Amino acid sequence: QDMAVANMYRVWDYGPLIEAYDLYYTLEQAQSGYITEEELLSHAKATDEEDGEIPGGDHAEQGNSFRVMDYATTDFTGFTADGSVTETYLATDSVGNRTRYKITVHITDSAPQKVLPSGTTRFISAKYYSRASEEGGLRETSIWKQDPDYQNALEQTFANQQNKNAVITYQFDHDTICAMREALYAAPDPMDKENLTEFYKKFMVQNQK
Repeated sequence: QDMAVANMYRVWDYGPLIEAYDLYYTLEQAQSGYITEEELLSHAKATDEEDGEIPGGDHAEQGNSFRVMDYATTDFTGFTADGSVTETYLATDSVGNRTRYKITVHITDSAPQKVLPSGTTRFISAKYYSRASEEGGLRETSIWKQDPDYQNALEQTFANQQNKNAVITYQFDHDTICAMREALYAAPDPMDKENLTEFYKKFMVQNQK
């Protein structure tokens, strides 16, 4: 009224920003209590346009905080094997704006485990078969030299390699090879007799040339 001038101001109050990422720990670290709230907060950062960086913990003087929601030590000490748990960071600025950010904490059992083979694969070269064990050949007590059936099988194989006369030939396309690999990985014991028989019927018979 009467050409009065009114100055109007617009003020932004931004909420906090959280920078974080998924974390990985060993099973030993989890069980020992190493993964504390402070440890998790040390791998994340909370900043606010007005407050600046918000350190981990509660800050009464500034009126802001940066915590892990519902944190409990048992979230990690209770692990007995590989696994993961979701944790949520919560940043609160001085005027009450809140920001949440979820991450996944992965737990991996890094202890070495002894793997016992279900069988032994031997690679026997025709070049060294007739040589002494000191020169790279088989020992005289080896079943491949003592047992006539084993010896005949080897000699026949060496003969086939030389004249390139295969006993049986199989031909597989790419999709079949992928299916064969998947079947082997899925089997509890690929070398079990029943698994081998089923594998032969499913993949080998129909692809024999």
